[in-house]
Amino acid sequence: MRARWRIGWNTFLRGARWRRMIFGLVAAALAFLSLTAMLASYGLTRFVGNITEDAQRADVIVNSTLSGSLVLSFMVSFTVALAALYLSKDLDLLLAAPLPRRAIFFAKLVAGLAPAHVVILVITFVPLVGHGLAQGYGARYYAALAVALLLLPVLPVALGAASVALIVRSVSAQRVGEVVGALVMLMTLSVALVLGSARQLQEAVSLRDMLGLLDRFRSPWSPAEWLTLGVTRIARGDDAAGLAWLGLVAGLGLLACLPLYFVSDEVYQAGWLKMQSAARRSELKQGFWPWSRVDRATDLGRPSGLFRWLSPPTVAVLRKDMRVFPRDLTNIAQVLSPLAIGIFFVLQQLLYPIRFGSEALAQVYVRPILAMLSAGIASGVAAMILTRFGLTAFSFEGRSYWVLKGAPIARRELVLGKFLVAYIPYLILGGGLVLLLELARALSDARLFDAPLTVALAQTFDPPLLAYAFFVVALVGAGTVAITLAIGAARPNMRWDTPHEMLTPDVGCLSLVLYGGYGAVTGLALGLPMAVSRFAMLPGRPFLWAAGLGLGLVVTAVAVSGGLWLTAGELDAIGE
Repeated sequence: MRARWRIGWNTFLRGARWRRMIFGLVAAALAFLSLTAMLASYGLTRFVGNITEDAQRADVIVNSTLSGSLVLSFMVSFTVALAALYLSKDLDLLLAAPLPRRAIFFAKLVAGLAPAHVVILVITFVPLVGHGLAQGYGARYYAALAVALLLLPVLPVALGAASVALIVRSVSAQRVGEVVGALVMLMTLSVALVLGSARQLQEAVSLRDMLGLLDRFRSPWSPAEWLTLGVTRIARGDDAAGLAWLGLVAGLGLLACLPLYFVSDEVYQAGWLKMQSAARRSELKQGFWPWSRVDRATDLGRPSGLFRWLSPPTVAVLRKDMRVFPRDLTNIAQVLSPLAIGIFFVLQQLLYPIRFGSEALAQVYVRPILAMLSAGIASGVAAMILTRFGLTAFSFEGRSYWVLKGAPIARRELVLGKFLVAYIPYLILGGGLVLLLELARALSDARLFDAPLTVALAQTFDPPLLAYAFFVVALVGAGTVAITLAIGAARPNMRWDTPHEMLTPDVGCLSLVLYGGYGAVTGLALGLPMAVSRFAMLPGRPFLWAAGLGLGLVVTAVAVSGGLWLTAGELDAIGE
């Protein structure tokens, strides 16, 4: 573990200058967000103190922050422990080496969870500093807060990792990953619905009512409440009571480490062996499609159906990746969490549709604007999900890339196969979201008509708008996938041990800037002419159409051709 941290630090110091610059920009952005969170917490604490005339009522901010961090820590511990303890590529060698299994267990656990929990603790620490400044607390508060933050992750880490070890012993890691992904999707959807309904909640619930609700959620049996009492008692001078509460949390954390110690040996070994056997059975399982069956592996590269116009090597790469990608459990949360955002927008359009002016009228002239908004939402959600496939298209091969490199396959066929692996799902997902968003908008408008639903829906649903929105999604998606594929080929990580390491933070940030800028320019160029197409009094609309379509098509052509050309040029350097 020490060697891994040293390698990471040396890689940062001796890496390329552009990589250090990206890390610097990320650090500056995080510092700005931290300052914003601190100021928000400071203002909220002062506001609560003013409206309640009781400074201790503001302790609910400390409790809510620590409670959220406790839940987040448990979720991260469960998901990351699943990948670190069972999906690392070097576990075969480590578990076969003359090393204690417990040492391997805890080394993998700490190495996997430490980076995520550093982020969680920083996110927790910053707003609580603002709270302390608003309350006028001294050094005692910050010392107690530091101790509380060190104790906070012990209990969720112990429970999360022990739960993973016990569950994987009876249930395959694939099923556990699917359940975790579903839970992440539900949590994301819940948060999105709450944030999306903030205006309606503000009209129905006052801040005083919200404080009362949060107070009722404070449970005397919650570790977050014990940490809150420990920090606030010490801050107000009651050291004995505060240390007693912090000691209670420390004792509970040590007690929770006992089952973690017992499952770190034979239970861990049994679960890992079960996962390996389940993975082997999954590989040998007879699939529905002929080319997915092991005994008919030669059909993998046989073009058929929609792929009949592709070359056999391209079809083989496409089908191989589509079969292998679902086995990566990190892809499940990667897909389901952003997908929940898309579902939220559909529900938002049904429950709280966007209106301009009078809400009693279905305005025909704003439908193109809403259709282009739907195209933008669909493109963004699809990009959040599918860009990972482009960025890790070559990193996913790992140390086995030499098999592809030595195979009799042309560069253009390999690049085209990797491109289609991400682009085809992008079209399906983006087109599906556009259709759902437009149907939700049409249903919302149809409710305003004094006519049967089918008749009203026929008047409000606009197929030409839907077709153009899908056209925008298809063009934006083509450039986005090509850009991420080029970045992934230029900066691959072929020496990853766990799936989380395939995508490094600098590559992720660089890709977000590049494809985000491309998507903004192309989406605006293609969407603006359609958005204002029904404003009859607006002059120069034909020129706007010509300029928008020309700019969008040219930028997309440059992005796609340039991205695929750069990808083909980097193939020889991958794995060297």
